[in-house]
Amino acid sequence: MPVDTHSTAPLPLDQFHVRVWFNSADAAQDFLLTQSLDFGCRAAVRHEGDALFIPAICTSLEIAGLEMDGFRLTIGENLTAARRARLSEIGEGDRFEEGRITPHGLGIKTSSEDTPRRE
Repeated sequence: MPVDTHSTAPLPLDQFHVRVWFNSADAAQDFLLTQSLDFGCRAAVRHEGDALFIPAICTSLEIAGLEMDGFRLTIGENLTAARRARLSEIGEGDRFEEGRITPHGLGIKTSSEDTPRRE
């Protein structure tokens, strides 16, 4: 089934910014050691006031599983929907019409000698 690139409705594998909240540093550390979520390049327990949280990137299915396991979550931006929205802004087709139109704007011209060859 094709994905509607203009839709903002969440899909089962959409990824979201998520904060997983904890009452103690030990509980947060245990969570980091036992879960296989995307914690970014540096998994860390963060503080907000007296509360502790771990930021993660989770799919809708992972979020549902964490909620069923009793974890308290704050669900942020749908990263996949934002990606779909940005991709919809990109035009289709060859805007330079196979070299017949000269590119304009910022950039540098490189020679073909500067272009790596594929072998």
